[in-house]
Amino acid sequence: ADILSTKGDIYRMEGNLDLAEDSYRESMQLYHTIGIEKAAHCQVNLSLVLLQKEHYSEARQVLTLAIQFLANKGQKMIEGAAHFCILPTLVVEQDWDAWQHHISLGSQQMALSGLCDIDTAEVTYLAGKLAQERGAHKQAVEAYQLSLQQWEGLGHTNKITTLQHALYQIKMIIERQESNHESNLPNH
Repeated sequence: ADILSTKGDIYRMEGNLDLAEDSYRESMQLYHTIGIEKAAHCQVNLSLVLLQKEHYSEARQVLTLAIQFLANKGQKMIEGAAHFCILPTLVVEQDWDAWQHHISLGSQQMALSGLCDIDTAEVTYLAGKLAQERGAHKQAVEAYQLSLQQWEGLGHTNKITTLQHALYQIKMIIERQESNHESNLPNH
């Protein structure tokens, strides 16, 4: 099961998403069969593949199960990352109540753990990009800020610059919208 999970990681890094998905699913099945608790880690990794393949509904289902398991086992660090991994699915479904729930829990757990990793940085960037494309500017800013924190922790200056630019642009859009809204209000 460990070897299949590692193969899934390698396939995912190489961009071979179908083989990565197959490896993770097989690994999860073996972990469940032999009763080892590592299946939730495979579920999170599988969800990353599903997000890349734009299978958002299934990714949400997989992550929901993983988060429940991780919460029950007290595995806060990976649970925090899983809360962030679910964000792109919530943008697509425009489930802003769930968004707020997962942002809050993920932020708390990630702050405690101090975890910085590329997958979390990339998935929060994806959430920001999807939110921006859908005009959900507040959520885009939240997601981009989370991604920026991850990239800063990892020291990736090119990603930091890209995110700072994206945040600036969104904030300008928000200011214009607020200005337009205020100018349309009747004077009393």
